[in-house]
Amino acid sequence: MPAPLGYEWLKEHCQLSVLPHSVRSYTGGLLGTRANQVKRHEILEQNFPDSARPEETLVGHLLFALKHEGVNPAYLQQVFLQKGVENHIQATIQKRPSSHWSRRLWFWYEYLTETLLPLPDCKAVKYESVLDEERYFTAQPMNVRRYCLRNNLPGHGRFLPLVQKTDALRDASDTRLEQCLHSALADYDEEVFARASRFLTTYETRTSSEIESENITPDKYIRFGRALEMAGQTPLTKERLIEIQNIIKDAHQQEPDYRVEQNYIGGPGPQGVALPPPRPENIEDLMDDWFAMVARLADSNIPASVRAGILSASFVYLHPFMDGNGRISRYLIQDVLAKSGILQPGIILPVSGGILNRQQDYYQTLDRLSRAICAQTDYYIDEAGHITIEGETDHLFRYLDLTHYCQWLCEVINDVAEHLLPKEIDTLVLADRLYRALDQVLDLSAKELRLMVRIILDNKGKLSKRKQKQFEFLTDHDFEQIDQIAAEVLKGTTRK
Repeated sequence: MPAPLGYEWLKEHCQLSVLPHSVRSYTGGLLGTRANQVKRHEILEQNFPDSARPEETLVGHLLFALKHEGVNPAYLQQVFLQKGVENHIQATIQKRPSSHWSRRLWFWYEYLTETLLPLPDCKAVKYESVLDEERYFTAQPMNVRRYCLRNNLPGHGRFLPLVQKTDALRDASDTRLEQCLHSALADYDEEVFARASRFLTTYETRTSSEIESENITPDKYIRFGRALEMAGQTPLTKERLIEIQNIIKDAHQQEPDYRVEQNYIGGPGPQGVALPPPRPENIEDLMDDWFAMVARLADSNIPASVRAGILSASFVYLHPFMDGNGRISRYLIQDVLAKSGILQPGIILPVSGGILNRQQDYYQTLDRLSRAICAQTDYYIDEAGHITIEGETDHLFRYLDLTHYCQWLCEVINDVAEHLLPKEIDTLVLADRLYRALDQVLDLSAKELRLMVRIILDNKGKLSKRKQKQFEFLTDHDFEQIDQIAAEVLKGTTRK
């Protein structure tokens, strides 16, 4: 029978309250397969020979996990709190103080517990990275003399989401995305470019609201659009997030600070809970740590699309406000892309439009971690529909593996840059041409002309008999002219 190793052994032995690690290791053979590795439900299962089994101790399985399963700060931190483990870690380091893996274990213990072991600094040896840069996205390294290690973590000890370099994510590149955007926008003159910037801002505002199934007034559209136009031009602060959150809220609904009530994502009743976010008393502390992570990421070479994924996803799971968290998360994507210099001034990448086109995938992608968090959370809902979280859960949100979400978002961003962005600008150009051509032969108001243009473009170049009833004052000859003009303007305009 398979016997667990590493993180899975630690989880069972210490009864850890953690989210599943992306790798599980066993000796004794994997059930249902003779392979050394098999992927089940997005978790890589590894089979090792009995000779690879470590000592049946916490430190033995900790070292095995670091060597063969990667880094999981959530597991490490909880194991470090186990009674007596400090002495065993100290003894292991004293036995082999220059060992690469001993130094890593030493670093992680002091880093996550914020407690120094009574040990002298490591003797001078070759510096190694804390995170394997071939496996993870990392930040700018900082030499730590005590362990002769380079701290390249994309966060800090109290908030450290990780993203693995999957085959798909290895292709993520600011240069590649910038070249794609340049190619998409190179054919348009300054006048079209100026019109496109306003159009894309409106489009992003509308689609972001549609994702949340919100209907907002024209005035709120304008205010949120102006906020989007400022993305990348203002520091990301608590005050800025509150400002964005309240932009489309009526005065009596505005939130002056982080939430003070427990909320949840999902439908009514216990079975409808998709995500119970952290308790309100933990939000201020968590968000302070989140902002410290944001600053660390900003000073890194991690591709902007990956950084956008880390910020937007971690923010959604924290859910620091009662409402509007999804909308802010998509603002954060624009903010990261703008600050990276990838986007030309005034241009909004319509990422919400790309998400809306894959809305079911969006929810399923977020739901992967939501279900895992929900499974580790004790809660109940009273008759009035109020949820109460029992016990501490903030540790579930500090060390998320955001690989799957970042990979999905990078796909969306690339698709938007390559296909949706030029398609929407082409549509704008066509609408302008069609408007001007129809205006030369029809005596219609600007409002009526815009309506007609939208109907024709939405209906693949035709003004249907049913839609013609909205313009009953026009003659059959007028409708014939409209069909001819539309056919001429739209001829040969399909972008491949």
